[in-house]
Amino acid sequence: MLPIAIMALFLGSSTDISPPGYRAMWVDAFHEGLRSPQEVALLLQRASTANLNALFVQVRARAASYHQSEYDPPAHEREPG
Repeated sequence: MLPIAIMALFLGSSTDISPPGYRAMWVDAFHEGLRSPQEVALLLQRASTANLNALFVQVRARAASYHQSEYDPPAHEREPG
């Protein structure tokens, strides 16, 4: 079984008065959302609109990374930025 790298991104502010707990979404590396700065901006805007406070983001797939890595090559469909 291949390892999957996951990064958790927590959204919101310390003044949030909502009940404790996660309102989260899984973001996989096989679909749109991570391949360009524009896709990331749209993803964050949609998460904010949906009142999510966490994103669980797969940052490595098929031995390629969707983040800056000195160990793994960048994913071929990822735009620089």
